[in-house]
Amino acid sequence: MSNYRSEDCASNLHEYCTPCQCECHKGDLMHELFDLITLMPDKQTQEIIDYIMELRAVRKMRDSLNKENNMTGMVARLVSAKNYGFIIDDNKINYFFHKDDFNGFWEDLVEDIENKKIIKVTFEPTETDKGMRAHKVFRTDMGV
Repeated sequence: MSNYRSEDCASNLHEYCTPCQCECHKGDLMHELFDLITLMPDKQTQEIIDYIMELRAVRKMRDSLNKENNMTGMVARLVSAKNYGFIIDDNKINYFFHKDDFNGFWEDLVEDIENKKIIKVTFEPTETDKGMRAHKVFRTDMGV
């Protein structure tokens, strides 16, 4: 493992680090978690780092979306074997979405639906020949 200095840090997680002393990450729980796992000499460390990087990317993408075009709703039904589902918005309108429209971990979504959890989402609605469709679907019920 190697140390890095504050000037090496551009608000990206680093390949290897020791507990971060740079000011730009103070209070960033994901970065603090990253610091802790890089200290663990474990075979799964890279998998955990990849997971954190994907969470950060999802959070950044979700936060950068234009809020005016997005709608909110919840996953009403999921057909996991065929990789699609339906969202019902706050006005009781149904939207089709495919796994490729979902920005997150599909397996976690499937598991949560199977466990009867309520999954709240934001999405970008579009109208197609077949009806309404949701794109850029993000979970809002998690602290991602």
